Amino acid sequence: MVVIKRLHIKIIASLIIGLTIFGTFGGFENNISYGSFFSHYYEGFKTINFLLSSIIIIIISLIFLKISNKIIIKILIAELCLWLLKLFLMKGGYAIGIGGPLFFMVEYDTMNLFLRMSVLILFFIINKKVHYYFIFLSIVLIYIIAHYLVMLKLYHFAQPIYIN
Repeated sequence: MVVIKRLHIKIIASLIIGLTIFGTFGGFENNISYGSFFSHYYEGFKTINFLLSSIIIIIISLIFLKISNKIIIKILIAELCLWLLKLFLMKGGYAIGIGGPLFFMVEYDTMNLFLRMSVLILFFIINKKVHYYFIFLSIVLIYIIAHYLVMLKLYHFAQPIYIN
């Protein structure tokens, strides 16, 4: 049996913030590339992209404050919905040239979605005794869901719908 504490959630939240910063400056968070090798482009350093990344970082940073868990769960659900809308409507990098999607883009989005969903699930079981098997099965299930959502993006919504 293990008890999930707020410290465990703060560690994962730190990973999300670090991954978002890395993705913003590395071109993964706001990539809108699509088309062939000759027509794709990247405009990651626009105001709207930094604004969305900043909003996401600020929302995730609320985990470090002493706010009620119910309020944080609602905020994290809203942030997850915002990130999924951004994924399906604005992100590119999935329909690039002959070689297919950018491999790092697919893995980056899968990891990002997996961490966000993990934080949300951990808030539901915070300060409760749970078995290790439950934690393991939750991790596997969350990864499968994150992977299938990114594959849905890859195969059905490869090109960005909204281009800023």
